[in-house]
Amino acid sequence: MNGGGVDLNRNFPANNWSKEFKEARYNPGPHPKSEPEIKALVDLITSVRPRTIIHCHSWKPCIVNSGPDESHYAKALSESSGFEIVKEIGYPTPGSLSSYAWFDNKIPVICIEDTEHRDSSQVWPRFSSGLKKCFLN
Repeated sequence: MNGGGVDLNRNFPANNWSKEFKEARYNPGPHPKSEPEIKALVDLITSVRPRTIIHCHSWKPCIVNSGPDESHYAKALSESSGFEIVKEIGYPTPGSLSSYAWFDNKIPVICIEDTEHRDSSQVWPRFSSGLKKCFLN
């Protein structure tokens, strides 16, 4: 959540955005793209049109591949981390980056889901070789 108590990964102007939420941590904000962080990201995505977006979360270890089934990015990150590649996190995520970028705009999205509350010093070693394969090869 940002300083205003909005879950930024529920605030994208995706076709499936919803004002409904069950827990405070999933508050999508008063309307899509209401938060300055999301306005900036949407402007960046619109102007750059990246080939793929990779973002990081922490909940349950996996690589969520919202995009083509044969993503070399997802494969590289899975190989470096040992995490399984999945197509979805296992519950609805209206207004998420994956909903906005992949489902609405056909920009592939890879979400690295590491273990919640993991010591951050363990994150880079787990994913560094996969990220290097994504961007240096």
